[in-house]
Amino acid sequence: MTTSPFRVLVVCHGNISRSPTAQHLLCAALDERFQIASAGVGAYMVAGRPVDPMMAALLEDRDIDVTGHAARQLDRSIINDAELILTMERKQRSWIAEETPRAISHTFTLKEFARLCVAVRDTHPASISALIHAAATNRAVYPPDNNTDDDIADPYHRPTHAYTTALDEIQAAINQIAPELLRHAKLRSKLARNPFADFVITPKSEN
Repeated sequence: MTTSPFRVLVVCHGNISRSPTAQHLLCAALDERFQIASAGVGAYMVAGRPVDPMMAALLEDRDIDVTGHAARQLDRSIINDAELILTMERKQRSWIAEETPRAISHTFTLKEFARLCVAVRDTHPASISALIHAAATNRAVYPPDNNTDDDIADPYHRPTHAYTTALDEIQAAINQIAPELLRHAKLRSKLARNPFADFVITPKSEN
């Protein structure tokens, strides 16, 4: 049987710092049952650019190679093909909800989804879809202490410590999310159309 991985989309503003960082860190934390892509709600201004040099250097220190990344603009076809969408800030989540209202059921900020994955763990979801559904239906039950707690600030054109903070917050969230995704992962029948194809990172098998 031909199968396809579970499709995760990571979104920030320009797709040159935070979202490619999360994309590559998720790739490092997950396996071949996943495809991870990224895009930006305002990337039309920087389309085709590589990862911000400051963030690329910090990632290189962690043995993450982002060579070959090219920023791209988010659009409806990319949104519609994703099964889980993780944004860096609430305003990108709102942008997606306005552009494609039905996507809100599987769209979260990265830190929001990390918090909810931990919160619903004891409900024992039977699949990733069930995990996402449990997270979505429990948003109001497990709110952040402050709304801004769900955002990862854009470090672009800011001092080095802003990049380090963003990287550390992204890594911390992924450390909570990845084990839950792996625990519930399954391969499904392949879809005929896959707009992710030219932009995904698929983790390599260890076999």
